[in-house]
Amino acid sequence: MYSPEIQKKAVDLFIELVKIDSLPFEEQEVFEYIQKYLEGKKVKMELQHYTDGENKGSNLLVFLEGTDKTKKSMFFDSHADTVTPGKNIKPIIVDNKYIRSSGDTILGADCKTSVAASLVVIDEVLEKNIPHGDLLFLFTSAEEIGLIGAKYVDTKLLKQYNYGYILDSGGDIGNICTVAPSLGIYDITITGAAAHAGKQAGGISAIKIAGELLNLLPQGHLSEKIVTNIGAISGGGTINIVADNVVINGEYRSNDAGETKKLLQTIDNAVATVLGNYKNTPVQITCVHAVQMEAYVLDNNDDIVTFAHKALNKLGVTPNNLTILGGTNCNIYMGKDINSVPISGGGRYFAHTLKEEVIIEEYPRVISLMLALINN
Repeated sequence: MYSPEIQKKAVDLFIELVKIDSLPFEEQEVFEYIQKYLEGKKVKMELQHYTDGENKGSNLLVFLEGTDKTKKSMFFDSHADTVTPGKNIKPIIVDNKYIRSSGDTILGADCKTSVAASLVVIDEVLEKNIPHGDLLFLFTSAEEIGLIGAKYVDTKLLKQYNYGYILDSGGDIGNICTVAPSLGIYDITITGAAAHAGKQAGGISAIKIAGELLNLLPQGHLSEKIVTNIGAISGGGTINIVADNVVINGEYRSNDAGETKKLLQTIDNAVATVLGNYKNTPVQITCVHAVQMEAYVLDNNDDIVTFAHKALNKLGVTPNNLTILGGTNCNIYMGKDINSVPISGGGRYFAHTLKEEVIIEEYPRVISLMLALINN
């Protein structure tokens, strides 16, 4: 499916890329690496800047003009940022089978396997004169904190392409994420009453109230279609003061609107119940929830799906259409009617954990798949 030279090239590029720190809104060095790597090659590059609130970000677009009008035009999307802890990553090759971090950081395979694979594919297309339609390799930013970079890519531009493949699914090639959830967040703010810790007079601990509330808030998988998580709790000040403020931050991912409505009602009811325990006190509890991305559903017979099936079949790989509870840039694109779907980023597992790894034998298979899609 691929040569040893391709495997070595992909692995070497990946290892170089993960050594570059690139937390959300700090991807500039990765973009500079890509630009330097592609300098002098027959591509057009555009670094597009945007402002999101107080943050300034960029997306890097790499264009290859089509050489064969009978081929489908397409874009490949890879995000350049990683989750934390993602600074000073030290990749290690283990038994010539795996790439892992030193254990005190994530590896950054999500999504730098895809970034490296894209560079190899660009080389293969140009050096071997592989016939292709118009191609766009899109390297986005701040994906890990709300798919932010994708929101600022020109919608009209992406709609010019027949298909968009988002290289951001885990596992070996074959996975196609045809159903993905909506993502919502909720922030609960608790205001108690401060007091001297030694006297306690008039004090009402917001931390104690938070404990009561946490016992009522759903967490984990509520069904196959919905999962919720409380990811952060902050508040208080110093240990000699009764804490008068706590903020609870949670999220939910859902493929079912009815279950989403039920969950939000459960959260609101929990807030009302706990607040009812503090009548005639200065205690306040507010809950604000918002949708960050919308769900999408692709039919197994949609062109973009069957096109990927055809490419996989050529490689002797059985397609595997998946329903997932994770989000990708595809949620943003599909919300704008941009024809796209996530596929495997190449042999990566345990994303967002210190155990994250890449299976070296599987990794270059994503390059074979991308080339099969391009020349399908």
